[in-house]
Amino acid sequence: MLQMATRLANHNYDWVEWIRQYPNLVPLTALYTGFLHLSSWTGLPFLAVFYSFNVAVTSAIVGLTFYLIWRHNQNIAVIAAGFAIITPFFYTFLLNVGYSDGPAILISLALALIYDSAEHKGTFKWLAASLTVILFGAAYLMRPNIIILLVAFLLMLLLSFKNRKQNFTFQLNLRMLASSFVGLILASQVSRWLFTIFHYDKNNADVFPTLHWIYMGLNPTSGGKYSTADRYYTLLHHGYKTAAQADWAGILHRFAEYNPITLILHWLAKFFTLWSSGTFQTSTDYQIRWQSAPSFLLNHMLTLDVLNESFTKALIALLLFSIVVKLYRMKKLQVNLMLLVLLFIIGISLFHSLIWEVKIRYQFMTIGLLLFAGYQNLADLIEQPLKFNKFKELTQKNTWALIALPILGGISLLTMNLIPSNHLLSPVSSYRWAQSSIQKQNDHTFIEQGQQISQIVPLGVKSSNLQLVTEYSQPLVLYIDRWQANQWQPVLESKIPAHSLVKNISYPFAAGKYRITLQNNTIYPAEVAVAQKSYTTPNRLLATNPQGDNSTLVFTFWRSSNQRAVYTPTLIGSFTGIIAVTWLMLAYPRWQAFQQVKRKNK
Repeated sequence: MLQMATRLANHNYDWVEWIRQYPNLVPLTALYTGFLHLSSWTGLPFLAVFYSFNVAVTSAIVGLTFYLIWRHNQNIAVIAAGFAIITPFFYTFLLNVGYSDGPAILISLALALIYDSAEHKGTFKWLAASLTVILFGAAYLMRPNIIILLVAFLLMLLLSFKNRKQNFTFQLNLRMLASSFVGLILASQVSRWLFTIFHYDKNNADVFPTLHWIYMGLNPTSGGKYSTADRYYTLLHHGYKTAAQADWAGILHRFAEYNPITLILHWLAKFFTLWSSGTFQTSTDYQIRWQSAPSFLLNHMLTLDVLNESFTKALIALLLFSIVVKLYRMKKLQVNLMLLVLLFIIGISLFHSLIWEVKIRYQFMTIGLLLFAGYQNLADLIEQPLKFNKFKELTQKNTWALIALPILGGISLLTMNLIPSNHLLSPVSSYRWAQSSIQKQNDHTFIEQGQQISQIVPLGVKSSNLQLVTEYSQPLVLYIDRWQANQWQPVLESKIPAHSLVKNISYPFAAGKYRITLQNNTIYPAEVAVAQKSYTTPNRLLATNPQGDNSTLVFTFWRSSNQRAVYTPTLIGSFTGIIAVTWLMLAYPRWQAFQQVKRKNK
């Protein structure tokens, strides 16, 4: 998008193939173009504008999340803020892609605040309606799946219809639904306006049909996640006149291959994918890790990752448990803000689990509302804890807990698979694509005959492996030098055969500053892979790149870990022990009851 935005800023409307295929990227590209113009007008670097916007959005998300909690319970808001300081839930992710996911998260919180305020005041004025129109329209331009909120409003209408004359809830949901629908229409008009201004043909031959994501969501091999094979199936659509016809035929074929059991398992797998990450701090898309961090952190990154993710997942689990307890205690369904939030969160899960393609980040769109709902119900759980008698009664009368616990525990143990030490590598310096399996048309650069390109790389700690992605280049010569004694000293030289995808090098790289150089000694230009993402290129890295853009070679320095597995046998054994003890505690009251009945029968 950055490359296309640069073209638009220079009034070049030759759209790249990738964006021609995905019209929903046009508003984001226009936003990038605005960043470039603002950078030009202010004299600030583009990345200063880019990250300032993302920082502002992220700060607003954090502030609005805790303000919503504060409105309902000030004490729990302080606790929530403390947890947010200890472990950042979404900071690094939103600092890199806050321009798209960030506004959607922020606006969903803002709409919840409008709803909450109107609910308390018992009135929904024109200002609130106007803000709803603008906010929903902006969210739809950034993340179209915000449309699930319309379904949530509609369900709220149905639930409150019976008492529509006695309370304000029905009128509030009706007005929020109407305002959001107007915002949807406004967003559609803005999209058309952008298409006209930037000379974009929405009906071009390359555009992907909506059916493409439904077809991809039924992929049994990828578990409904993004698949390069599915992308090219739609792109080429061999044997069909249009891509839509190919996708529809593919949907029918895949659906026919499922039986009721395998289809349910497929949906469950997609659901677990959405909820598989308790945090976006590490090990997810758009992360460049902690390559500029102190050496101590780099040396212990795997351990810190496990601690960080374990803590945050446990906290998210506690919040979800609090919500479940609240629903369990609820004798009568309350049609209020909390129900609207839960309908939206569940709606996103069901939409992507049952229909659409799936990614972890899709569910992450609800993180702000999830924190609000979770902490609010956690406060109720703290103030009104579960009584032991009720817990004992629950264990005596419900067998499902005794059955479900070992099943869920077994599934968890299966995910804690041991990884051989020679495969357990930790990246210590990396510039790469967000998803290396997706190669875009313009993520390449050329090295003319007899020329070279080079890149300087800081390496904070020692490394044992280097992986360099070249992608079908001409034969190249790789030189790696290290800066020592105020000069570049050669470390190694290696030949890269023609048509190589990846070059892997095992070498004991010490900490320091390195220079990677690719030399083309052939009589033909060599095309090599580069990354051009703003979040992977903090500055111009290819000093001798003929294109002069903010490109970087696609590579990763890895460090072998002394750990045999992320989840060690001790950790797995402890987890098994906790599961077993918990099951015995649940089973003991049932055993006592059984013994009493047995004695009475005697």
